[in-house]
Amino acid sequence: MCPPERPVSLPLNTLGINVFRHFLVVLFCGLASLAQAGTLTRTDEGICSLRFEGQIVPGDLELFGEALAGGSFGAVCLNSPGGSLIEATKIAEFIESRYLGTVIEDGDSCLSACSLIFMLGTKKLGSVGSDEWSRRLEMGLSRRMHVNGTLGFHRPAPTLDTSRSYSAKDMSAAFDVAVNAALEFMRLANSYKPSDGTGAMKPDLIEKLLQHKGQDFYYIDTVDKAGRWDIEIFGYPEPRHAGAREALNACDNTSNWFKGLAPVPVIDANQAMLDSLVYKRARDLQPENEDGIYYFYEVQGRDDVSDLGAGPGERICEIGIYYNEEYVSDKLSVMGCGGDTVFGPSFGQRCNDGDDAGIYLEVSPLSIFSSETRLRDLPDKVAEIDRVSPEFEMGQSRRTIASCYPKEGRFVRVSEGPRLEIVDSTDKPRKRIALAQEWLSLTIGPEETRFTGPDNNRKVCKDWCDLHDGKFSSPEADRAPEMVQTCKDMSLVWWSVVLPDGRSGWTPAQYLMP
Repeated sequence: MCPPERPVSLPLNTLGINVFRHFLVVLFCGLASLAQAGTLTRTDEGICSLRFEGQIVPGDLELFGEALAGGSFGAVCLNSPGGSLIEATKIAEFIESRYLGTVIEDGDSCLSACSLIFMLGTKKLGSVGSDEWSRRLEMGLSRRMHVNGTLGFHRPAPTLDTSRSYSAKDMSAAFDVAVNAALEFMRLANSYKPSDGTGAMKPDLIEKLLQHKGQDFYYIDTVDKAGRWDIEIFGYPEPRHAGAREALNACDNTSNWFKGLAPVPVIDANQAMLDSLVYKRARDLQPENEDGIYYFYEVQGRDDVSDLGAGPGERICEIGIYYNEEYVSDKLSVMGCGGDTVFGPSFGQRCNDGDDAGIYLEVSPLSIFSSETRLRDLPDKVAEIDRVSPEFEMGQSRRTIASCYPKEGRFVRVSEGPRLEIVDSTDKPRKRIALAQEWLSLTIGPEETRFTGPDNNRKVCKDWCDLHDGKFSSPEADRAPEMVQTCKDMSLVWWSVVLPDGRSGWTPAQYLMP
């Protein structure tokens, strides 16, 4: 059974002291029977200013009250096997009211009743007002776990003294207190954070924990579990070369998490799948910042309406994966918008053709990983991404497209210069399509502009092309006008055309003037 608890005053006049000790205060006991009473200490090490270790027993709330009496603290590290649910609910409510974040460090564990305290970790986002709703508007979720930490949930359970018998009155009173404790747990679990648009614990997590009892814990040990239930993970190096494959994962994971859709595995795509589902485009995030241009991915995501391993679904996203110290932080940032055409926008706003990055929402960096990736395996997964992503990006570069040509109409004049060349493909070898010189009116083809040549040339030509409609700026193109001319002279930019006889092909942009 659990170790002796500290004295606590509760209106339990209808119960004998043994029932009180052996039934009520040890709800959610879990592994606590093997632990010592908890301690709370101040620390200057790591990312926490307070550290709680040991079993949760009645009276532990006083430890937090005393520790925080002299000021405010950023976060408390938790390393506890659980203990009294009643006391845990008090501590959880207290740390939420004091905007105290929660952390599980490398090698530490937070189980049973401790998990409730962890999920109530909170940060203050600003100052709105003094009433309760305004105070809640100021709150944001703040719970962090190291990749080697352990977080486990299970349902509340009593520990009974099997050496004695209980009367019907004892059991009825004990049941009432147990129900009240469960109701308090549910109230805190549903504690709403408007800034995050969610409660402290989502209903599907509560459903999961109620399915586990005793030492059968429900562990948060995969990317899907941590991302779905808004738990920040640290302790792994972030990838420096995330690209198209990771953008597709981010679209599917984030859509699933925001809508609470069934956790169908999100797998890493191969090159063929990326070729059919992901397009790489350019956008100027900050026109006044010469380094503000970045590439984002237009994604047709996968969902359970389609074959997750092959074809497209009813999901469309725009995902930006980048480092920009001045705009967001010195860490990897994942931003996007999109969702399912059936369910409506999942995150951000429904993406459109505008260039306003304000529709984007910053999402969890975990979303770029395949959903079933084990948290402890994230360092190895990052190394794998940095190793293979450049190859996937080469595939994207070969398919780079843009819109720097009329969407409809005809090319009405052939520019002066070399004889007009029309080929059947932008890839080599190309088969030249015979063309009578008198055919000077060519219908615009169905395909978007393509680019060929070395990676650096493709990038400059793409930037030049984006400049064409006035929506984008390009530091690279502005600083290298000779490269822009190279795009034309070396036939690096190709337009899709349709001949009068119905045949379609490609011609270098240098030959045509729309």
